Amino acid sequence: MKHFWWKILGILLVCISIPAGLLVDVPDLPLIEQTIRNIFFHVPMWFAMFFLFFISFFYSIYNLFKPNNKHLIIASEAIEVGLMFGFLGILTGMLWAKFTWGSWWLKDPKLNGTLVSVMIYMIYPILVSSFENNKLQSLIASAYNAAAFITMIFLVMIFPRINGSSIHPGQGGNPALISGDIDLTMHYIFLMASIGWCLTALWILNIKIRLKKISTNIL
Repeated sequence: MKHFWWKILGILLVCISIPAGLLVDVPDLPLIEQTIRNIFFHVPMWFAMFFLFFISFFYSIYNLFKPNNKHLIIASEAIEVGLMFGFLGILTGMLWAKFTWGSWWLKDPKLNGTLVSVMIYMIYPILVSSFENNKLQSLIASAYNAAAFITMIFLVMIFPRINGSSIHPGQGGNPALISGDIDLTMHYIFLMASIGWCLTALWILNIKIRLKKISTNIL
């Protein structure tokens, strides 16, 4: 049981946060109105993506200093699962944009930076399969992955704030991360959703890593 508690916790938090996010009373703010409920779905998807990409970044850096097939597997699988949550984040964001701004997509530095970052990560699986030399493949893939993560941080978190032209919420801080940003009840549901989806993403990653090790005979 001690090895499964975080998996059960993740699923439990997700199962609680989904209906709570749909049913809880939310403030009727101008323009955003009821679409603010998407904060319980859209933002946690991004958190899960960042969480997985950070794991991939960590093991890529580790692999550069201590090359090991296990490190490359973890980094590669983390990117695959991270991309899944990235696409979910883009889809929920487009839905939110349509009902808030009247368009599925806008020329916004944060939106465009996020899309470019996801596209950069989509190149990674192709890069990994492009080399016959396993050692060279491992080093180049790890270096690319590390650069991709740093680029994503710049494009998504730094450049939009420097540019100052983004209409995306939260450019002046980190919305919903502290209780003063949103209603206290919403804040708790948001935290449950964020932790729940991150733990669920970690569980999916754990399964994919185990399957990959079995298929490649790596213990």
